[in-house]
Amino acid sequence: MSEMAVVTQSLGKRFGAQWAIRGLDLKIPQGCVYGLLGRNGAGKSTTLDLLAGLLKPTEGDAFIRGHRLATERGLIANEIAYVDQAKTLYDHLTVRQMVELARGLAQQWSEALAARHIKLPGASLVRNLSKGQRAQLAFGLAAARRSRLLLVDEPTANLDPVAVQGLLHGLIEDCVAEGATVLIASNELEEVAQVCDHVGLLDHGHLRLELSLEDMEMNYRVITAFEENPSTSGIPEIISVRRIDGTARYLVCGSIPEISAGLTAKGARILDVQPATLRTLYMELLDDTGDPVDFAARHDK
Repeated sequence: MSEMAVVTQSLGKRFGAQWAIRGLDLKIPQGCVYGLLGRNGAGKSTTLDLLAGLLKPTEGDAFIRGHRLATERGLIANEIAYVDQAKTLYDHLTVRQMVELARGLAQQWSEALAARHIKLPGASLVRNLSKGQRAQLAFGLAAARRSRLLLVDEPTANLDPVAVQGLLHGLIEDCVAEGATVLIASNELEEVAQVCDHVGLLDHGHLRLELSLEDMEMNYRVITAFEENPSTSGIPEIISVRRIDGTARYLVCGSIPEISAGLTAKGARILDVQPATLRTLYMELLDDTGDPVDFAARHDK
């Protein structure tokens, strides 16, 4: 666990009778940029709120850099920075006062990082800042804190592409250079693919898949085939199957010759094999339009 920045064990949060997340088992390596992907309502923000200590779990545990969040939060509070979706700031303060407040609360404040990321008039009231300027200030304060774990919820919300490129990418580069781990919750696949090296796919509060993008590129494929016999039992390398009009799309991880041979033996006729992309994983595992996804095998990496 010491090599992991974040570990959750059967983590769950219930609001009334509704579970926002349940049975969540995350493993986020130290020093990585991790994208937690999912549709709106999948439980991404709740997960970040739990890791930030803003919510108490209904069940399960969370560990930050080996410290149990429920009992040792005081030891790691200054190691966590959180930029929420609203880019929450104190509207009645000026930019200069916000910087002074953040500097006073941080144990490892970096004037250089603050100057690099916050290029706003110090006398400007926060309430008068544009959405892009608020994001610049929130990201800059987070970077300057030099926290060991940075949590960012929907960072691209309400930002134009230029702002995203200039703010988010610069923030991540500087945080990683400082040895931080970055956890981004988002449903923007292109942005996540550009900046993240690990991803987790969250669906209705449950983690469907967790992997590195390097692993995805090397080992994950999508096989398209005609089916005469729809059974896929006995082929554990198949993660999911989507059947449409007599054809099937198999998301697989493993030896393609062996998987293809197994499918052929069960009556499938292979039409195509393509590398899996992040969009492929998202659509195959999380998209429930059309025929339902048949999760043929539980894939634990």
